[in-house]
Amino acid sequence: MLAKHEETIRNQIEADTTFLEEFVAELKEKGIPVIPELKSDTSAEFVFIKMTNDARLKQHFQMRPDLIERQQAQRLNLTELPFYEQSYTYQ
Repeated sequence: MLAKHEETIRNQIEADTTFLEEFVAELKEKGIPVIPELKSDTSAEFVFIKMTNDARLKQHFQMRPDLIERQQAQRLNLTELPFYEQSYTYQ
């Protein structure tokens, strides 16, 4: 019974690894930056810091190569700021 569970887990790990490799390859083909060095045993705060400080993603966030992302990013006026802070998006 233990061997059966070990085999099931091993098969799931192999399937997940295969899926992630294919997914990363497709993202790279589309020009989307990927950080493969992140491991799942780190905290969410560290992953966020690593993502935002990584040189590959920092340029992507600042320059916004996607035209739709560029159009969505808008500078707020001082009169609009209180409404934005009270909105659901800010929380």
